[in-house]
Amino acid sequence: MKNLRPPRLPRWTLAITLPLALAACATQPDLPVGHNAPGFLSGLLHGFGIVFAFIGTFFSGEIQIYALPNSGWPYDLGYIIGAGVFFGGAGGGASGKR
Repeated sequence: MKNLRPPRLPRWTLAITLPLALAACATQPDLPVGHNAPGFLSGLLHGFGIVFAFIGTFFSGEIQIYALPNSGWPYDLGYIIGAGVFFGGAGGGASGKR
């Protein structure tokens, strides 16, 4: 009789599918009409202060790293750019030092 074991999947498939499955569970409360939600510039500012906000969460339950509710992808884009600039981004690789 032939071995009926399922084929092994590469490890990178787990590295991709697990975060996607967790992200599928994430929800955000609906914004009321006319609500002034944080946008791109707020996301940029929050990205710059990510380390300070993270440390503050240990001392206060009212401090959050990420603003909810927010305006969606513009806030996310600003947040990623702000955090990238704060942590140095990928500019170190282009400095020409070898």
